[in-house]
Amino acid sequence: MKAKHTPTPWVADGHNVFGGRSNKKEINGVAICSQGYAPDLTPHPLGVANASFIVTACNAHEALMSDLRWILDATGNKVHPQDTAKGWEGVAVDRLEMIAARVRSALAEGESND
Repeated sequence: MKAKHTPTPWVADGHNVFGGRSNKKEINGVAICSQGYAPDLTPHPLGVANASFIVTACNAHEALMSDLRWILDATGNKVHPQDTAKGWEGVAVDRLEMIAARVRSALAEGESND
């Protein structure tokens, strides 16, 4: 049986990543990783950026999976026009516009965290 990961939300506290916390002040949770120190023993700026990126990606995972399932459902599980003889004919234009809007929104959110 595959082990489950530490539940979200994860938080970054400087260069450290903690799972199972809702904010930096909570003492519960699991220490996931520490991203290193600079030569002067302060948190390394790259480590702080990496910790933030790890938290953003991990906390977005459930929403990403949900959106991908929604896209498959909204398209009638048609992944590519060549997958069926009818191609996209069975997918209404308004549904395709809704799909495109949701994908644009997800991309904008992801890009705002880069």
